Amino acid sequence: MRIGLDKSWGEKYGVSPVIYIHKNSRIGDAVSSLGNSFDGYSSSMIKEGSDMNIFFMISNSLNAVSHLSYYVKQYERTNDEHYIINDKKYSFKKGRFYDEREWRFVPPMTPESFWLINVDTMENQEELEKAHNNLIKHSLKFSLDDIRYIVCETKDEKEKLENAIALKFDTTKEQINSKIKFHLSS
Repeated sequence: MRIGLDKSWGEKYGVSPVIYIHKNSRIGDAVSSLGNSFDGYSSSMIKEGSDMNIFFMISNSLNAVSHLSYYVKQYERTNDEHYIINDKKYSFKKGRFYDEREWRFVPPMTPESFWLINVDTMENQEELEKAHNNLIKHSLKFSLDDIRYIVCETKDEKEKLENAIALKFDTTKEQINSKIKFHLSS
């Protein structure tokens, strides 16, 4: 199932289209180079008595590069890929990601609300739940009027969604169908 929301809704919350790059692109090289230039940097490297403007400039640059990198996605995966991390196998099918026309919301990252997780966290149910609870406060809200279309796999799925939406938004199936276009993918 996919839900299509109004573009103005996304813009209100800072949702933005991703930047698709292929492996030989200059923008990919630029983002990589910027990120690598800060590799290993820490605030303890600034000597006592140094100009604090330099510290803030470097910190702001590092934050900007990090934020930009969250909106970059490879154009396509040309082969199936398999990785083993902590004795667990991960498989990724080849495909052209550009066709997704993905938009992303990246919540603000502060030391109090750090939301990136690693593989170890993903495999630890307790840590994963903590990370999930941390992200909940950044949940995006939408109303029935924000929904433009819904793509369902089957008529049964459409029926279940209509019932759930009617319950959630305290409305009728008729009102839902007058506002939202349903499409069946099968």
